[in-house]
Amino acid sequence: KRRVSPAAQSKRNRLHLHLTDDQGWRIAIDDPADNPSGIAYGLLTRVGGATAMTERGTEPATTGFYTKADYREIVRFAGENGMTVVPEIDLPAHTNSALHSIPQLNTPGARPALQPGQTTVPHNGTGAVGYSSLDAAAAVTYEFTRHVLTEIAALTPGPYLHIGGDEAHVTSHADYTKMVEAFSGQVADLGKTVVGWNEYAGSALPKDRAVVQYWNGDRARVAAAVNDRGAQVILSPASTTYLPQKQDSRQPQGGLWACGTPCGLDRHYQWDPGAYIPGIQESSVLGVESALWGEFIRKPRQAEYYAYPRLLASAEAGWTPQARRDFGEFKERLADAGDRLAVQGVNFFPTADVPWRVAARGDDVKARVGEPVKPGWTVIAPGADGVSATVRWSDGQEQDVTPVTSRAGSIPDMWLNGPYTAAAERTFSTPGTYTATLTVTVPGRDPVESALTVKIDS
Repeated sequence: KRRVSPAAQSKRNRLHLHLTDDQGWRIAIDDPADNPSGIAYGLLTRVGGATAMTERGTEPATTGFYTKADYREIVRFAGENGMTVVPEIDLPAHTNSALHSIPQLNTPGARPALQPGQTTVPHNGTGAVGYSSLDAAAAVTYEFTRHVLTEIAALTPGPYLHIGGDEAHVTSHADYTKMVEAFSGQVADLGKTVVGWNEYAGSALPKDRAVVQYWNGDRARVAAAVNDRGAQVILSPASTTYLPQKQDSRQPQGGLWACGTPCGLDRHYQWDPGAYIPGIQESSVLGVESALWGEFIRKPRQAEYYAYPRLLASAEAGWTPQARRDFGEFKERLADAGDRLAVQGVNFFPTADVPWRVAARGDDVKARVGEPVKPGWTVIAPGADGVSATVRWSDGQEQDVTPVTSRAGSIPDMWLNGPYTAAAERTFSTPGTYTATLTVTVPGRDPVESALTVKIDS
């Protein structure tokens, strides 16, 4: 829910949930009444829900899974915020967790192959890709996928069901095509529109009822799917939308592969989605999706740190025509939005690209003659060090105050500094109305003033 609320404010209207991968299985699946192979689907979460990444990140990865009640609540909350949930069951590769959980799936053509004495493949918590695959020749493969997709479709009111299809490196082309075409057909039979990563674009997609999500590689095949099969396109180019990439060289954790260098704010803003796939009309582009992969993420606050403010940049790239966009003007508006994000508790990365503003606000107070009065202000200064302040009173008195924060900013620890509190204290001997003006000074930024009224009664 913390991911949905701030994203919805930038008009993000889809929530793509990548529910399965090699490292873990994250959604509960019940057993069917008709179960020819006797698969215990609860093993997907009892076994696969207990595994996760074992490398990268700042600490061990989080295990767990969504119950069906959890998933329904996500769908409900997302809908209240204008978002349609797009669930993904990644097939036929990225299936090591399923193979680790379900003995029946480990047929002769599945990969990795079983070793002597094994009934399931071992868990693999590394970031390796492309080594796992379901078996195209095994009937149980299609029995399994049909039931899982049926369960997910029943939970999902939205029109889309994502079957993955990426990085199937150990799957032969013939086997890959056979499987993704079968899975696409299963989705169509459920009354949903199939979505897949761009590797599946060369298969016989359902005519006029398929979506290709581009992330990397051959764009011509995507254009052919649009022009020959009536497909539509979601754009998620790794170099312009992938969020677990370093934002600048100060960030210790994060990938560099997508851009070759840190993928800064400019990368996520300065590109044209309407012209990204040569040979197709802009009307074939459904939109832009930012991908928040979790290989480096261990806590909710880290997810925010990787996502913001770049999520806002790619949202504007998706919604605003190229001719109306200006990166410099966007950074100025983003600077103004920093205090709103901070007040909402969004733990964003204070990128050096943006001239973050300092903001202060205090509430009027009342007291009586002879009583101590303590006017206070909240100060927002994203990424700032050395914050100082002075209070100037309307009767000529002046005092230095020390702004304090409960959380110091730390780029290595992926923490944005918290709001500061600045407070003064005085006792008045004469009734009246006084003005207290706080001046906040931050090195390298313009000073900010905020005035409040102190009313002293007799």
